[in-house]
Amino acid sequence: MLFVCNFVRMRHSYCSIVHIALYNIMRRTVVILLMLSFTTICLFMMSCAKKQSPSTPFTRIIGKWKKTKYATDDNNNGIIDPGEISSVAPGVDNELYFKNDETGMETSVINKEPSTPLVFNWYILADDSLRIAYKANDTITYNIVSISSIDLTLTTNTKQGLAWYYYRKL
Repeated sequence: MLFVCNFVRMRHSYCSIVHIALYNIMRRTVVILLMLSFTTICLFMMSCAKKQSPSTPFTRIIGKWKKTKYATDDNNNGIIDPGEISSVAPGVDNELYFKNDETGMETSVINKEPSTPLVFNWYILADDSLRIAYKANDTITYNIVSISSIDLTLTTNTKQGLAWYYYRKL
């Protein structure tokens, strides 16, 4: 009988060791699962952050632009040749300001004398044209030659022929 009791005690202590080992394994597993769950939730929340919308002519044109070069097609060949491009004269400052609500303003300063700002509404037409409707009843449609986050090149047809304008973003 004593032998059986010792066997039961040994068996009982062996079971306790196994239970303790299983308990430790389960505790580690729970901790690891909690850490993985937390990491997954964090990654999910970061992926739900507001994504930037793709860049379009509308989004790139918003802001202030300063005219730095201009040209007219003097030889009437329909192309702006390098020799026809001029830098804006010193003391002359011409800026376009495009607001997000499709309104804007053109300002000019000549020899430190500002002129009356020209207020306008503007519209992007088919990603390659810009229409500016001045409150003074003039409307000009420009062809957007190129537009980036820092450069804007426009052309339009005038009575004198093709006109070309190059702006840098301020």
